[in-house]
Amino acid sequence: MILTLVYRPALSRRLTRLEKKLDLPADERHISYASLNTCEIRELAAPRVPDNMGQAKWRARTVDRGEREASLGMGDDDPGQVVQQVGKSVWHGLEGEVTVEGWVLEWWQKKGYKGYHSESSILTTLFALLLWPVLFHSLPGAFETPYQTAPLDLGEDTFSASRSELLESRLKAMSKTSVALEMLDEVDRRERPRGTWAVGVNWEFPAEDLREVLECLGGKGLSGVCRMLAEEYRHRVSGVPDLL
Repeated sequence: MILTLVYRPALSRRLTRLEKKLDLPADERHISYASLNTCEIRELAAPRVPDNMGQAKWRARTVDRGEREASLGMGDDDPGQVVQQVGKSVWHGLEGEVTVEGWVLEWWQKKGYKGYHSESSILTTLFALLLWPVLFHSLPGAFETPYQTAPLDLGEDTFSASRSELLESRLKAMSKTSVALEMLDEVDRRERPRGTWAVGVNWEFPAEDLREVLECLGGKGLSGVCRMLAEEYRHRVSGVPDLL
């Protein structure tokens, strides 16, 4: 059984509960190096446009007056009709209407920061560029045509196991930020002019911005992200916060 990085915090919590039930002394309890930091919560207020992007959708059902007033903010509508907004919410931005993600990016921009509504695409781009020699390492059965953007086993639990030596060497080296930057620059300079198609890579992100993200996350932090994606690409490539 391969103990992947993403499951370690949950297993550590379960082990801690068992140790408490057994009343083990402190010096006999395990030490976890996989704890998660608590995120900082920021609450922002913004002016919203009444209508969402897209068309309002009407659906017929019987509602009482109180529910109708709560739903529509008025009391003179047909009680058998309820309006249901569809599409993304719209907000008043600096130069017109924006999505909620766009409004938050503008809020950070006013504070001197730059960001992207990228979801996972920046991290998958960095993953592919930093682990390029691992991704495109020639293994039997991994590549059947020269037009593949990824090995066939990416997303399977065999990917990291079958390349463990090469993968561990690469992850260890990139844990030093200066080395990770050299790795990134080497692949970016070679592949960007060609616009090479590779899994997860988005060439719309400028090379300098990718460097800044790497420096911000640090080699050690990005090494952990790359390890997680290498171990479970199919399951961990989504669910990343929308903004970076």
